[in-house]
Amino acid sequence: MDPVLRLKWLGAETAEICGLLAPYHPLILVSQVPKLREAPRGSILLPESVSRGWDLREANSVQELKAAAAQGGGAGLECDLIELSYNERELSAIYQFYLGLYTRRTALAHMHGTTPYTYIERLHQELLHRKFVAFSRVLLAGEVVAGCLLKRPPIQRQLEYKDFLGDSTGEEDEGVLNLDLLCSDGRLGDAGLEQLVIAHAAEWAREAGYSLLAAGPASALTILTDKVDLNWTLASKAVPILHNRISSILYCDLARCSYLPYDFYYYCYEGDRACLHYIVNVMPDSSPVVRFLNSTTGIDKRVYTRHGLVQDMVSESGIDCALICR
Repeated sequence: MDPVLRLKWLGAETAEICGLLAPYHPLILVSQVPKLREAPRGSILLPESVSRGWDLREANSVQELKAAAAQGGGAGLECDLIELSYNERELSAIYQFYLGLYTRRTALAHMHGTTPYTYIERLHQELLHRKFVAFSRVLLAGEVVAGCLLKRPPIQRQLEYKDFLGDSTGEEDEGVLNLDLLCSDGRLGDAGLEQLVIAHAAEWAREAGYSLLAAGPASALTILTDKVDLNWTLASKAVPILHNRISSILYCDLARCSYLPYDFYYYCYEGDRACLHYIVNVMPDSSPVVRFLNSTTGIDKRVYTRHGLVQDMVSESGIDCALICR
């Protein structure tokens, strides 16, 4: 069950309506919000989406990805990357990956951070317009067990990424790539296959002159249910890139949200600074909070919990954690 009550912007009366609903719903997300000078009282303005990216201009970012991938890599795995020229052999390999692995894997559970292609026609369209640059994959005994496509982002997204990179020329270039259709064979368990695919893609992209590799945009609010897979994000440090300063409004009663059965986090701006807020509701042995925060860099972090054990664990890792009063 989704613990978030999701509403659409209802005009000036939205705050009043949310105030009436708040006693029954501690977490309310209002979408399709127009540009506002300030957040309604008691609410938080969230960006449209957030991408986790790796700055390829820094050599150590690729080395960290490769080191993380080496920790999980199993015996007999072989990395391969195809620079696409859109011949029959390459297209056949992509369709085999899509039909044989991606659709089977994503039919079981939505993969956090991937693009949910509901119909194959969307993939046809992307291929027809030659949006993809390369196909990174991992093979075991000749069979593809993990892969992703590298894709040029839309022009508007490119400009946002260029702002992040500090390039104010406003010119379209080949400096940014997005991960798309990232998945791995669930039968192999925690073999670190996603990390291996990303590390190989990042190494190629850096050598090809790209400045940034980023996962596809995800929601600014994430509820860590059993269906959300964070494994591929936890092994190496990445920088969150916030898109569009205002897209939705969040009403969050921390005291009552601390009793939800899941951890959750959201990104927002505090003044001109981006900030990550993480609420820990499960016990230390079940929460990914420390690994997730340690894998996230370049952003202010706030952590909240009602568990004293969690506060001690997070504080020992060097991250401030506020104890929510019961």
